[in-house]
Amino acid sequence: MGKMASPAGQQCYNVPIGKFFWKILSRCFNFLRVKVSQQMKDVVPPGWLPLANQSGWMDKGFFLLVLKHLRSQIVGLPTKPVLVFVDGHSFHVGYSVVMYCKEQGIILQTLPPHTSHGSQTFYDPFRRYLKQGNDEFMRRNPGKAITIYAVPIISKLVIEKAFPEHNIKQGFSAIGIFPLNRVAIP
Repeated sequence: MGKMASPAGQQCYNVPIGKFFWKILSRCFNFLRVKVSQQMKDVVPPGWLPLANQSGWMDKGFFLLVLKHLRSQIVGLPTKPVLVFVDGHSFHVGYSVVMYCKEQGIILQTLPPHTSHGSQTFYDPFRRYLKQGNDEFMRRNPGKAITIYAVPIISKLVIEKAFPEHNIKQGFSAIGIFPLNRVAIP
């Protein structure tokens, strides 16, 4: 999950969800706010899900919304199951989440304990392109701060550059998911 901070501690998280077809499919933004405003809806690219949460953290309810958004973008469920890898956070395996996934043909596969650091290889290109995107925004908008409303606009281009098919395949390979390598993460 990528994180951007702007002035006065405002934070916005983006949650890319990859599809085994080597594409980022579901995109969500979790704004550190009480509710999603019309301005937030206006800046989030089409097909992306804007979310708001006072804590700025994902929880069971939000994760369920993300899964429903993912479900809305996939044709063929539940007859063609989809595999979604998650870390071991409790909000990924809550009862309502597990039951929804079971009904919709979504298979949740938790990563083994103490291995999620291996998935950071997915985010190295993202961090690099995000820095470039922030720098480019600052060059084009001198003296203007990057607010939470600019984050989705910057991130859309960054995500498209950072998660092409070969980067996603490299990430899966680095953590031993595909091709299967049981010793990829010690």
